[in-house]
Amino acid sequence: GRVVLEGTASVGLKAGEMTTMAQSKLASIKPVKGNLLFVRHPIGTKTTNVESARVDFDKEVGNAFPFTLNQKLDIITEYHPWFAQSTGQQSPWGRAVLPPEALNQIMLGFAGTEEPPKWPSTPEAKWFQEVSGGRTPVGLFGGCEVIIHNGPVYPEETYDVTRELVGAGETPRAEFNWVRTYLKDRKTGVLVAEMTLQSMMLKQSFDGYAELRAKSDELGRAKL
Repeated sequence: GRVVLEGTASVGLKAGEMTTMAQSKLASIKPVKGNLLFVRHPIGTKTTNVESARVDFDKEVGNAFPFTLNQKLDIITEYHPWFAQSTGQQSPWGRAVLPPEALNQIMLGFAGTEEPPKWPSTPEAKWFQEVSGGRTPVGLFGGCEVIIHNGPVYPEETYDVTRELVGAGETPRAEFNWVRTYLKDRKTGVLVAEMTLQSMMLKQSFDGYAELRAKSDELGRAKL
């Protein structure tokens, strides 16, 4: 057989009390030779805007998730009465809470809003926009980690979202980045949850990748 999925899970531990699978993957990233083509910002770059994020029972989550929370609750396998609009008041918090599988939805982007994340404009990013002509590679999700700091996360409530680039690298077939999303209480600013998500961008799906990558490497050497 072949391993297709690995992960870690914990309850009650504080930051630093365990090494998660995502943390292990981030720590194992090898230095990139040259300059990545698709990842044009340095590690530590943060978004410049504060996005809104919200999941409602009877409204479509967003373009990436064209269904309502109620529709999702009808088919999920990990259903619990605490998730439902009609029985959520039975929860210890006196209101419904989002199911774990909806945490990715609320933090991925465009949840209850059409506002995109905005990253700083840099010469490197502008160069790629010009040479790519608006084209994008085929993308896939890799690893994903969600941590609840001060939960739970509630439906029918608007949260603030910001993002940070925390890792980047490549494999023979793909470039990748890791972006950490912070979900905060809009009223208090308290960090409620975070998600660290790996996005893979396939090299061979982008016509002219080798030539443009060589040019990107050349520009990186000139900058040094």
